[in-house]
Amino acid sequence: MFPQIFLTLISFLSFLCVNKALELDILPVSKPRFLGVDRHGLQYKYYKWRKSVCSLVNATIATILSFISLPSWTLTYSDLLTRYTTSGEITLLVATGYFIYDVLELRRYSFWKEWPFVLHHIAFIAVALKIIYARQGLGVITIGLTIEAGSIFLHVRSLLLNYGYSVTSKPFRAITRIILLIFVTYRIPVLAFLLQCHHYNHESLPFMLVILGYFAISGILFVNVYVVMSLLMSGTRWKSKAII
Repeated sequence: MFPQIFLTLISFLSFLCVNKALELDILPVSKPRFLGVDRHGLQYKYYKWRKSVCSLVNATIATILSFISLPSWTLTYSDLLTRYTTSGEITLLVATGYFIYDVLELRRYSFWKEWPFVLHHIAFIAVALKIIYARQGLGVITIGLTIEAGSIFLHVRSLLLNYGYSVTSKPFRAITRIILLIFVTYRIPVLAFLLQCHHYNHESLPFMLVILGYFAISGILFVNVYVVMSLLMSGTRWKSKAII
């Protein structure tokens, strides 16, 4: 287990270093300017900006690695369940390191305010650790990681707000439409497929992985539906289809 722990730790520390480098302004990334905000509010806004940048980096890496790893499996549940590959394991460990980092970041600033995402992260970490230990289900979670493609646009949307784009601007509205399209046509159907596969094949899994699988896939599915509803409700709140 040492190599797995080491790679997860490297991933965790890498995101920690990126966050700190952004805070110290030593990366070639221009900081947004937040005008008319008190000191406490400014700290929180810069925290959200750093979080969005780190999340964008993770989503991009996870998307690339998961799609590279995916050809290792056939799309049969038995193969997704039993085949264990090095590329898939690396993808999972890098993502796990990020989610551990992000839970600790959320704990510092907005743990309860962003509880759906805390639930998402904890569910993922629990399942990832069990998959690594049991060496089962790696293909399933690799397919699950391909949905991070949608997260790339979600984090770009947050960064647009940080850099002063209004919710009625063309780039913001275009990104929002892309997010809704990806969530409705890919992310949610993929998660529903994985939940169905898990249910039909749960008898061949260790009991703890069965419980964690139901918890994780259902929790992540709930978060994705929550995001879609939030986007749609935001459009209503800002009137006249501001983001849609």
